[in-house]
Amino acid sequence: MDSLAIGSHHASAVAFDDFGVLILGGSGSGKSNLAIDLIHIGANLISDDVSCIANDLSITKPDQGPALLEIRHVGLFHAPMQQRATLKLIVHLDMQEHDRLPLKRNTRIGEHPVVLIAAKGIPNLDKVVAHFVRYGRAEP
Repeated sequence: MDSLAIGSHHASAVAFDDFGVLILGGSGSGKSNLAIDLIHIGANLISDDVSCIANDLSITKPDQGPALLEIRHVGLFHAPMQQRATLKLIVHLDMQEHDRLPLKRNTRIGEHPVVLIAAKGIPNLDKVVAHFVRYGRAEP
């Protein structure tokens, strides 16, 4: 993934304080499930299913977007909400990393580089994302 456009995306978004995480993936890939896992370890929901990215990298939900989280085959859920956060990490559930210790991967949104995790198949992904948010990633 070389770049992502400013605007609306089929994605969920959560925040740990002002640290925004955008969760990308196809329908049924687990975006909402990862969001609920992250909420259970301290994140707030920004948006589920559709997220908006602005020029300043703020993430918000669409104006008409519900303040709810949809879990497929279970229903709609209330969640702790946050209006916006600054996008700092993209987790792509359809992309798979093949290297055991990959180099840091970035994508671009406008002129801004944003860290991207190719997350398909990563066990304990909620804990990995929370750890990344809290402590960062070491570079070899």
